[in-house]
Amino acid sequence: SISLVESGLKKNNQLHSWPWTLNVNGKPFYFDNKKETIKHLEKSLKKNKNIDIGCMQINYKYHGKNFKSIENILNPDENVKYAAQFLKKLFKKHKSWNEAISRYHSSQPKRKKRYLVKVKTFWDNLRQRKIKIKNDITQNFDENKIKFYRELLEKEKMKI
Repeated sequence: SISLVESGLKKNNQLHSWPWTLNVNGKPFYFDNKKETIKHLEKSLKKNKNIDIGCMQINYKYHGKNFKSIENILNPDENVKYAAQFLKKLFKKHKSWNEAISRYHSSQPKRKKRYLVKVKTFWDNLRQRKIKIKNDITQNFDENKIKFYRELLEKEKMKI
């Protein structure tokens, strides 16, 4: 759900988490391939370091130092792996998935709340199959885990 909020791109009536995505000064850019993305990223970094990169929109200014190169931060596997580690760290610190998800985006209360609502809406729509996602992605959902996390998130809802 987070990747769809961060880099969701609709193609052929299906939503994709798009790896060749940048957000520069609040303006999203979607590229056809890694090469085009790197070219634009290198040009943009000369003027501005506050750029969100890849399918999980990792912010270069705050997290770029944790990657070997811009090619590395743009690599979908590395991008998602880092985002998962960052979310896990936020959860450990704040003891709440709602807070971790909110803070993934911002620490400002209004922005946190809006972001959490967006992610939860995507989550609910995915669960109810209201959103079509790329066909080659398997949705292997364990209903017991889903029920557990849904209940956990509901309990946390009142804390935000």
